[in-house]
Amino acid sequence: MNPSESETPTTPASAIDAWIVDDPRRAAIYAGRARCVVGALLLVMPRWAARLEFGPGADTAAASWLLRMLGLRDIVLGLGTVISASERRGGAGWASMGALTDAGDGLFALGVRGLPVRSRTFVVPALISALLHWRSAKALAPEESGR
Repeated sequence: MNPSESETPTTPASAIDAWIVDDPRRAAIYAGRARCVVGALLLVMPRWAARLEFGPGADTAAASWLLRMLGLRDIVLGLGTVISASERRGGAGWASMGALTDAGDGLFALGVRGLPVRSRTFVVPALISALLHWRSAKALAPEESGR
């Protein structure tokens, strides 16, 4: 056995990656559930979420509407991931769509001029979620395609 193969992961990122590779279906299900929780919070408490992300005064009717739309999007993507991964059919596709939307959210936020610093802190969790979803999708794809 190669000495590097017997070593345990030394960083949080390598430990998470090892867990995803060992059990990609469970990782996708957990990621989907987490997305549903975030979506539910946005749907039920949009004004609170607006203040948290954009600061005082951001809890307008327009912001509530937009955050409710994003909340519904996250619930649909999360449920699709959970259901399809549980049924062993299409989990990779749903997880990859979650990765795409999270990467877009994070990257688009970086490109907005004048965005408050507190809003830019949400870029990190969005990109981490994108990586988690992408890695889960990549690990699920061969299993679901029969390869």
